[in-house]
Amino acid sequence: MLASNRIDSAVRYSGWASNIYISCTQISHEVVLSVRDDGQGVAASEVNKLFERFFRRT
Repeated sequence: MLASNRIDSAVRYSGWASNIYISCTQISHEVVLSVRDDGQGVAASEVNKLFERFFRRT
């Protein structure tokens, strides 16, 4: 998933006064981007579907 999609989802679903944390780390020849927010989270039953192309959580 594109970085902009992750950031957009964090902004959209975390709420007006929530914090969004973005970090970027280089590990060897790869870049790892992490996006974390204070939103309601994802149900445990939907976590395994997060990287499916057209998945939209309930």
